[in-house]
Amino acid sequence: MAVGILQCLFSQWNMMNQVFNTTPLTFIQALICMGVGLPVVFIALILQRFHPLN
Repeated sequence: MAVGILQCLFSQWNMMNQVFNTTPLTFIQALICMGVGLPVVFIALILQRFHPLN
């Protein structure tokens, strides 16, 4: 969870955007990313519950 928060802060940081010649996500773009990413995380957690890798 902390890694995700730090990653969001890093990617929205103006200095990093200038280094990589990018722009920060808009609020709608961020919602789309979370809307696609969260179900993938939940599916992975469910699959890990029923068939752990270790």
